[in-house]
Amino acid sequence: MAKLGKWDEALEKYNERLVKNPDDINSIRGKLKCLDAMGHWELATKLCTTKLKVLMGHTTDPEQSREYSKFAVIGARAAWCLGEWDIVEQLLSDLAVDNVDASLMRAGG
Repeated sequence: MAKLGKWDEALEKYNERLVKNPDDINSIRGKLKCLDAMGHWELATKLCTTKLKVLMGHTTDPEQSREYSKFAVIGARAAWCLGEWDIVEQLLSDLAVDNVDASLMRAGG
């Protein structure tokens, strides 16, 4: 659904899955993407700050860690839009120094 741009329907499905399993990695990722696409910054920030450690903590593989860092960037961007600078810094602090998105946000803040 999300790939078709049906964000509302996809979000509903992810929420249903998360009721059954609050730490389901695929559902957390999918929900965050939906919230980002829909411009629901407060919800995206909240989800990211509460679940990012779950997303990042399930792997020691550097490639997957980079994938998970994308979600920290989404959360930081959402917090940026809300002017929540402490949350921006919290989320960026977990990212590598060479992360381009994080570097741009650090420079702009």
